[in-house]
Amino acid sequence: MITDIAPSYAEVWNGKCLEITPLLIELFKIDLSKEGVKDSTLKGWLYYLHKAVGKKLCTAEDVRRLWANGSQRMWKESLSRFFSWYAKKYEAEELITKLRKGLPEKVKRGVDTYVPTDAEVMKLRDSLPSQYTDVYNVLVCTGLRMTEVLYLLNNKDKLRVVDLGEFVRIHLDLMRKSKNALVCYLPKEVFQSLKPLHVHEDTVQKVFCDSGLCEKYLRKWFNQKVRQTVKDRDLAEFLEGRISGLSVGAVHYTDLIALADKEYPRVFEQIKQFLK
Repeated sequence: MITDIAPSYAEVWNGKCLEITPLLIELFKIDLSKEGVKDSTLKGWLYYLHKAVGKKLCTAEDVRRLWANGSQRMWKESLSRFFSWYAKKYEAEELITKLRKGLPEKVKRGVDTYVPTDAEVMKLRDSLPSQYTDVYNVLVCTGLRMTEVLYLLNNKDKLRVVDLGEFVRIHLDLMRKSKNALVCYLPKEVFQSLKPLHVHEDTVQKVFCDSGLCEKYLRKWFNQKVRQTVKDRDLAEFLEGRISGLSVGAVHYTDLIALADKEYPRVFEQIKQFLK
């Protein structure tokens, strides 16, 4: 049992530094699982904590060096939760207070209104590594967020899929506060070719950015294509995944499904040339 070899207060903390070890990470995982933290949430935190294994954190600057070249939001979330657990478990509040000063600050950003040109999307298509073809094609055809794309790829055989002839309607049924994704549409040929991709979303996002266009801009590009094709505002927002104002299960939602089934082929006519 892992708890039988759990390090003592004296073994883990000397009052000056914190070294993140595989054993500490495992204990952190066990304790938070007992608290009811979801496995999917823990998986993201553990991904970043494992990157910090072997690093000795003695000052705020040591912490800053950890997240200098990564996702500030995820580093902050992972380290902050780990620090809280560690301070409580090993009575290390003084050290952790010092280390917390090195966590990323919350950055206030304005609305990013940039929409890429068709030429930029074509350039991305041609420069993106082939192993990310499925991700690219789903993004171009649906405007989904990266989290949702990976969920689709890795749960393809578990999702409810409706055959619409040349297209399929996929029921994702993902509800995350204001970021919802109930259904999306894909050409049947694209859907049938999808394969699982078990990588962290940050890894994929970095590949897209390094290839010339960050994936979030494909969502904006797709939404623009929808607005250019679909004039009904509710239907356009439905196809874009903007459904927070709709009552799920209401007649209005059911009507939109039927309309979206008919309208998506028109939207696809605008984007089919961009498939990889």
